[in-house]
Amino acid sequence: MWRGPRAARKFAVMALIALAFAVLQGSPRTALAARALRPMPDARPAPVAVGPGFPIVRDQPYVIAHRAPIHLRVRPTLYLPLALWRPVAVRRVPAERLAWRDSEPLAIAEGWTETSFDCNQPGRHLDLELVSGRVQIDFIEVVFENGDCQVIDFANRSHAPGVYSLLDLGEVRTVDHVRVIARARSDMARIALMLRR
Repeated sequence: MWRGPRAARKFAVMALIALAFAVLQGSPRTALAARALRPMPDARPAPVAVGPGFPIVRDQPYVIAHRAPIHLRVRPTLYLPLALWRPVAVRRVPAERLAWRDSEPLAIAEGWTETSFDCNQPGRHLDLELVSGRVQIDFIEVVFENGDCQVIDFANRSHAPGVYSLLDLGEVRTVDHVRVIARARSDMARIALMLRR
């Protein structure tokens, strides 16, 4: 049993910590806002790394790497002909028809970011969802399990929220990972990728 003024102070500090934790846990929006608006503390902008034969010929932005670096099982070995993205809106696919979905918040303060989405799932079609806010995209790189790489050029255009067709794979193919070079152009921006079965 705790006794004396020192024990009372310890109890008060622990109670305040527990209260703060409960408030944050009870407010997903607050937690999301904190994550979305806080750049990674050790992140420093670095040039976008591209391999020999990368099909976009223009200066690439300096980017902050989002997320902890993932171990990429496959590196691009063959760049397919460059695809120019056209914003074609599509209906949201029900969850039971998705093989994979992942999303990431973007913060204006970070500027250009690079996010590698670890997929490693087979599917037929990739969709892009701009969940909230406006997002400017430089390019998206889809790397398949055999090393084929499809680069989709967004030409640095900004886009409003919506669900868009990103890439029709034509047949069932395993997507190893997807790399997105983008930046938020408004607060609380979030980008998502979905692979249809």
